[in-house]
Amino acid sequence: MAVYLGIDGGKTRTTAIAADENGKILAKAEGDCIDFNLVQLAKARKNLKTILETLAEKTGNRPYEAVAIGLTSLAGLAGKRDTAALCGGILACDRLIIDRDIFVAMQCIHQAGARAVVISGIGSCVATQDENGERACYGNWGALLGDEGSGYHISLDAVRYALRAAQGLEPPTTLVPEVYDYFEVADFNELRSLLETPASDPKRISDFAGRVFHCANHGDEAAIGIACAQATQLADTVKTMLCSLPSDTFVGLWGGIFRYNRLFRSEFCARLLEQSEDYQIQMLDYPPECGALFAAYRLSSVTITDEIIKNTDVYRGVRV
Repeated sequence: MAVYLGIDGGKTRTTAIAADENGKILAKAEGDCIDFNLVQLAKARKNLKTILETLAEKTGNRPYEAVAIGLTSLAGLAGKRDTAALCGGILACDRLIIDRDIFVAMQCIHQAGARAVVISGIGSCVATQDENGERACYGNWGALLGDEGSGYHISLDAVRYALRAAQGLEPPTTLVPEVYDYFEVADFNELRSLLETPASDPKRISDFAGRVFHCANHGDEAAIGIACAQATQLADTVKTMLCSLPSDTFVGLWGGIFRYNRLFRSEFCARLLEQSEDYQIQMLDYPPECGALFAAYRLSSVTITDEIIKNTDVYRGVRV
């Protein structure tokens, strides 16, 4: 029995799944970050080894036919040196690739032709691939340089507006008490001290976006404006990336902001469809580790059959 391995190496967590040639999931393991640009290489290797050991216990230590790993920090395919640095002596497989996570997520799209993936979570990113396989990517620049339409920037815009509202420079908004409650501060002076510390957590700031959408869903005009403005900024970026692609390009959406916030998703889609009403926009059906698994199959020239898709649907909890 051939075994294939897909690994999604996120900023904080790693998820790996091993499956047979028919898509039946044999094992799943989760662990800490393996992205060698985000944690020390020794730590990344240790985390990867722990994950592989967990999988080996469940798969009978069978060798892998092909392995695909997605990492957040990469610009594209990892070279032989970086691949060996992470996997050497830990993961032995002749068919092994490490690629940028958004291109791995793109493997979830099974339709032929041009495609794009847009991610909005803590950060934001967009990747495209034309009919000839040429790839392009923009985003994931971090909080200071970009990431428009991300949870982080939605939250930051909301906090800035709330600060001005608290000083009487903007109309009243329910964002002010939400800021105080979420960050557990009494005023903005205390919040400033909290956010300016080196230990300030971008994820905690990003997660405030949930409060922003809560306010928007209850009619707060400021929150609605912030959400729609950020959705428009991200859509403008994607429009530029898509302008050289066919008018019916498939656009897959992923990430918590798209997944859980209808207002943001609707506004983004409306702005994007201004450029072409034929864009096929929908949420990706599979989590990133499934994209990595599909990449492993394709690396070994395995066709993604209906049976593989059915078994993967079972993994993600879909009744089939």
